[in-house]
Amino acid sequence: MTRMRDGINGGTLGTWIKLASPESVEIMAYAGFDFVVIDLEHTTLDLGAASTHIATARALGVDPLVRVPDHGLSVIQRVLDAGAAGVLVPHVDTVEQARAVVRATRFRRAATAGQAAPAERAAGGCCPARTTSARRFCASSSSKARRR
Repeated sequence: MTRMRDGINGGTLGTWIKLASPESVEIMAYAGFDFVVIDLEHTTLDLGAASTHIATARALGVDPLVRVPDHGLSVIQRVLDAGAAGVLVPHVDTVEQARAVVRATRFRRAATAGQAAPAERAAGGCCPARTTSARRFCASSSSKARRR
């Protein structure tokens, strides 16, 4: 969340992504947005599309947030594993629900933790990319990581 954090006092600009096409994220990046919110609650987008959008946003220096459809542990963890900078969780009405959501966002080193996002870790924080710009960025990031 570098761009969002850096822009808080000077202004931060974001928008919603509701289309399946990864080009929509590219357009927002080139338009100068600091972050995008990929909406899984009020659209037909699935986790595959969200993963592509997250990778595209990261590759272009835009912070990807994801509005998940509910407080389900699985979706929250999967979008974070895919590289989302954060999640927006709807319909959190009680303290207990808020605590459960926070727990879902934490990485636990216990036996319950999986082997999440190996491709992202191997690429130095970038998910496998499906768009030309994202592939270029990932290739550049991987070669820089190998030189270190």
